[in-house]
Amino acid sequence: MESSHYTEIPVTDQIPCMAVKICLKDVLDKPLTKDASTLLSKFIAGEVEMKLVLKGSYRDGVELILPDGSLLSNVVNEMLEPGWKKDLKSGKNPAECKVFKEEDIKYVELPTGETVDFLVLHKLDSVNITGCEANGKVMTYVHTTMSEELNQYCASTTEKSYVPRLSEVCLAKYEGKLIDL
Repeated sequence: MESSHYTEIPVTDQIPCMAVKICLKDVLDKPLTKDASTLLSKFIAGEVEMKLVLKGSYRDGVELILPDGSLLSNVVNEMLEPGWKKDLKSGKNPAECKVFKEEDIKYVELPTGETVDFLVLHKLDSVNITGCEANGKVMTYVHTTMSEELNQYCASTTEKSYVPRLSEVCLAKYEGKLIDL
């Protein structure tokens, strides 16, 4: 990183200091994974000193440089990348990756006696449905990012047939069409 593009601001008692909410520049707009959340919590709890790089307005996002010289945005983005994408980049066949079974799916029970905004995505049988909380952020994620990634995954697999294991969660193209949630 060239330092000629940045100006160092001298720290003096004459410049008033205040806290300003910032966001990381160029971080994928996805829910945090457990690993990413743990990493960020570790940095906060450990009071890790980082160099802040501000290009333009803080509203556009900032870059935080870790003590080892890497960008925090890049580290977080790597943790947000789905495992199957990492496997594809390393040359693995998606069919040889971790098998997700029905018991791997996390189910939540809806509260009894409360009104919940809920979007039904699919009716499994007369008792079970799949869906998500009907709020802007979750619905937007399901209908954009998640659908796009499911389609990318399905498009990345080979054309040969596959016999799923009992209770295995399967995603596939149907008659040449892609998934539309």
